[in-house]
Amino acid sequence: MSVPQYTAVSLSGEILGFYLLALGTGPVSAELMRGAARTAWLVAASRSYAFWSKCAVGATVGVAVSVAAALLEVGGLAVVATAKGIDQPLWGQLMAAAVRLAVWIVCWMMLCTSVSALLRNRVGPVLVLLLVPSLGERILGALASRIPGIDLSAMGEWLPFAAGQSMLSDGATPRGMLGGAVFVAFTVAVAVVGHAVYVRRAD
Repeated sequence: MSVPQYTAVSLSGEILGFYLLALGTGPVSAELMRGAARTAWLVAASRSYAFWSKCAVGATVGVAVSVAAALLEVGGLAVVATAKGIDQPLWGQLMAAAVRLAVWIVCWMMLCTSVSALLRNRVGPVLVLLLVPSLGERILGALASRIPGIDLSAMGEWLPFAAGQSMLSDGATPRGMLGGAVFVAFTVAVAVVGHAVYVRRAD
């Protein structure tokens, strides 16, 4: 049995997240912008139910996409290994990586819905979710490392999105599990705030 250089990152988690942005942000942002939220609140059991339903639908679709990507990746590895006559990969590790990717996607889709509820437009949530992980956290980490008298050089590695990346790349190591816990906790906090704002909208 061979151990390929395979983590959930090789399943293109960031690329999946990019393509799922529109699906994750659209239902809430378009609803609030076009006034359709009033209709949704009338037909749903409550505003709270409407919000969590959107989170659940987005997360379910995201997991379905991540599972399909994982199956394609794993199937491709199996075919290549068979064709080249080499040892098959360690399938347990591959499945564990796919599960971590699914957890990351669930958090990502919930963040998309929650940030949309907070910003209430189409462009803002997309910009925030694109720029904060790639640029915002790096700037914050760089600034923190320059504070005199305090060693915060490692803080950038534990900011929410960096921690989520650690969950994907470091796997079942203590660092990876702690990173996953940070990312999940951050997602829950943002979802709670997004839910509170959504249910209190006047229109």
